[in-house]
Amino acid sequence: MKRKEKDNKIVLMYIMIVILLVVIVVLIDLVALSFKKASKSLEESEDNIDAFTSTVTSSSISSSSFINEERNNQQDFSDLKESLEKVLDISSNNFSSKEIKEETEVKVDNEIDVINSYDVKSYYSNFYAYMSCWLFADWSDQYALQQNCWTDSYGLRRYGNDICIALGSRFGSVIGTRYQITLSNGYSFTAILADVKADCDTDVTNTFRYAGDGTPNIIEVLVDPSYLNYDVLVTGDVGALPEFNHSYVSYISEIS
Repeated sequence: MKRKEKDNKIVLMYIMIVILLVVIVVLIDLVALSFKKASKSLEESEDNIDAFTSTVTSSSISSSSFINEERNNQQDFSDLKESLEKVLDISSNNFSSKEIKEETEVKVDNEIDVINSYDVKSYYSNFYAYMSCWLFADWSDQYALQQNCWTDSYGLRRYGNDICIALGSRFGSVIGTRYQITLSNGYSFTAILADVKADCDTDVTNTFRYAGDGTPNIIEVLVDPSYLNYDVLVTGDVGALPEFNHSYVSYISEIS
């Protein structure tokens, strides 16, 4: 009797061992299946990342190609302009523009009467900010002036030959006041007051306001954004034009 009980216990033990082994095998299969699913998800994620990277790279290449093409177009236009000037023997300030004509250099009449002159060399202002000419209320003097202005090939607004500018109130506050601007590189041009900078936006002398990099900005130029020169658009500085050449403002003279 005792032997039979002992045999039954042995059989039961074997059965439990078999059941345990089956459970272990099932668990191993489940772990393996989970691992396969995780691996598949990881591969899909890597494929998605590769596809996204490829898209971004393609977009970057397209953007770079567009920028290079725009630069080439600017260079082609400059080369064409230079060739035509040589053939026709005309001055650059009479070259045809998008609206009327390009007047990149205004000859200042030596007989112009100077009413008041300001020496501003000590400010070392060689940054020329720009603003849109379409920001003024239709009842303002600024708006009325712009109705008689035109846009040159650089995108600068002009009244006759005068470049439209904004100055601090130190130099005057009457819209339509004319000035002769002289730069440190010797370039001079006439300008007209098309807007006045608010005193709260300028220094205590109402002469300048600081640009983003801390450079004093005395002269702000009015432009038509639709025709703005590429170099000016990229740098945010009218000083990028060859006539300005990032030169400092030396004198601002009010003229008749």
